[in-house]
Amino acid sequence: MLNWQHYPNFYTKEAVVERTRWNRDQEKVLYWGVSYGTFIGVSLAAMFPDRVERVLLDSVLLPSAYHNGSWVANLQDTDAILDTFCEYCHQSGPENCPFYQGGGPLEIKEAFNLVHDQIWKDPLPIRATGSSGPDVITWSDLKALVKDAVYHPIDRFPHMAKSLRGLLERDGTLLAEWKARSGTVTIATSREGLHCFANRCLKSEPYAPESQSPNEWQDEIQAAIFCTDGHGMEGMTKDAFKGYWKLLQNQSSLIGDLWAEYRLMCQGWDLRPTWRYDGPYAAETAHSILLGGNTIDPVTPIANAHAVAAKFPGSAVFEQRGVGHELLTSPSECTDGVIRRYFQYGELPESGKLCEVTQVPFDPTSRGLGY
Repeated sequence: MLNWQHYPNFYTKEAVVERTRWNRDQEKVLYWGVSYGTFIGVSLAAMFPDRVERVLLDSVLLPSAYHNGSWVANLQDTDAILDTFCEYCHQSGPENCPFYQGGGPLEIKEAFNLVHDQIWKDPLPIRATGSSGPDVITWSDLKALVKDAVYHPIDRFPHMAKSLRGLLERDGTLLAEWKARSGTVTIATSREGLHCFANRCLKSEPYAPESQSPNEWQDEIQAAIFCTDGHGMEGMTKDAFKGYWKLLQNQSSLIGDLWAEYRLMCQGWDLRPTWRYDGPYAAETAHSILLGGNTIDPVTPIANAHAVAAKFPGSAVFEQRGVGHELLTSPSECTDGVIRRYFQYGELPESGKLCEVTQVPFDPTSRGLGY
């Protein structure tokens, strides 16, 4: 809570009434956009700069790279998160990190690479259990686990460490269980979703809610959005895609392969919106914009925030010394204060503001999901 004594007139009846008065067709925008939401926020600010009262862009997409469908301004910092995994695992010790290796962060990284190479050369078969069918753990499954973990390190690194320990010992049970819960339709999950044979599914229509699992169509929904937003994402030749894939692999060995799939999903997609804004993504807004992000973000590097801020005079960027995607993945009293003061009073942080976090991965007090 901010000290009201610094703003003695802010909560008077007259001030509240004036601040919340409805001005038809002149409504001001108060907006907090995260990840893809930052593209919406930048578009809004560029199209209607006079309507901006508060716009916070949290974990910023580079509008030009998203709009042209290239998606090449996302993975610049991704692989650095593996280094933080190794460092935090080492610092937390074997009691808190199951993948701990006695030789320090370098040995932990070597063990990770060993698991990566082993699963590539020799996929791991999993026996059926009483709750799931047989499965095979592949290199792609490991990639998907890592991609999930680097988005939310505090919540997901502990489970990733347990799964890696299992794979190092040629036990893929934990990863198979995670795979079954992740929504991927495989033999192991065929009892639900698209291959549901339960009575509730057999008695309903194929696409009725009763026949579907949560978030079952998430990939299709996302593809419909970004394939429509992007320019020229369809019609890529096989050779062109191989070159694009290689580019993303060079940006990130961790998830570059998976990132290339987004472009692949748009091949043959030729729908375009009736109304479309093609830029420029720049304007002088009625009130300054606030931008923020983590020091190491797997898909929206903090450099994007600075690049966008340069297009909106008077805007400010602050950095949270955390890892993961989106500010809320790491608790920070400093960040809370910056955001609160901006939305309540319109205050911007000083240039170069750096907020420390109050929790890191493998902290025993973590709210980890414990899959």
